[in-house]
Formats: sequence, C-alpha cells, structure tokens
Amino acid sequence: MDQRVIRGLPREMSVNDIKEDLVSQGIADAVVQQLTSRTTKKPLPLFLVKTKMPEKLAEIQRLAMLTVSFERKKKSSEPSQCYRCQRYGHTQRNCRLAERCVKCGEDHNSTSCSLPAPPTGQRNAKCCLCGEGHPANYKGCSKAPKKAASAPPKQSPPQIGLLTPKK
Repeated sequence: MDQRVIRGLPREMSVNDIKEDLVSQGIADAVVQQLTSRTTKKPLPLFLVKTKMPEKLAEIQRLAMLTVSFERKKKSSEPSQCYRCQRYGHTQRNCRLAERCVKCGEDHNSTSCSLPAPPTGQRNAKCCLCGEGHPANYKGCSKAPKKAASAPPKQSPPQIGLLTPKK
C-alpha cells in the first residue's frame, strides 16, 4: 500500500469523516490515521492515508470542502533504535536481546527506572552503548551511527586555452 500525508485539514477533523469523503470520491480501500507529535503525543493537523490507488489521490483537491494536498510520507534518514535493548538497526517488535535502560544503562526496562527524567536525570545518566555520561538515545554518542558524509562536488577537468595571458 502506498502512504500519503494529507495537509490542509484541521486537527479536530474526524478520521471517519475523511474516510467517508475518500470513499465518495472513489477510494474505497483507504486506511486513515491521524499523526501525533513525537514529543507531546498530541494530535497534529496531518493525516496518513494508506491506499492501493495513489494515482486517484493525486486527482483529489478538496476534502470536507477544504483545499488539501497529498504528499509522500518522508522516511527518516536516521536508523531505527530499539527501545528494548537500545541498539541500532532494529525495533523492539523484532528484538530478542536483554532489556537495557535508556537512562541508566542497567538491565531493566526504561519505564521502571528510578532515575528522574531529563533534564534532572541527565547528570546521572549512563549510556549502555559506550558507558559515557549521557542517555543511550543521545545523537552525539560515539556508538550512534553517523550520517553518511555527502560526496564532495565533482571538479571539472582544467580547461586548456581558456586562460588569458598576463600582461
């Protein structure tokens, strides 16, 4: 199924109303979800639509009498980090490794940790990946995967005969 994000609708919009409107416009297989903020967990004015008919979505310009746009869902450029073992490259759904706390690095679930949440607990944090004094999800950790450096721009070969002689 293809995934698109709908922009232009209010956050109070009902998922059922969106789905009904899509069905009336010829997209019967649509699965609609409202996106939420990663930090606050509050609903956003963005809705995810999964359908096998993305070409029909491109034709739709209005939903619930509002002008909308459909965009491809952007994939994260960062590798996933498991909330269970804190290692990179997989998620907790597929993890069979021992639990490790993101805050203190000990062998227990992060939700049952007695260490206070950041920024208070930041001083006592210990990374289970490198052993340094920061949480395991710190992007500056020496064990965190680094983004691939972009290739330097290609240099064109020197142009002979285009130089003007010195006077």
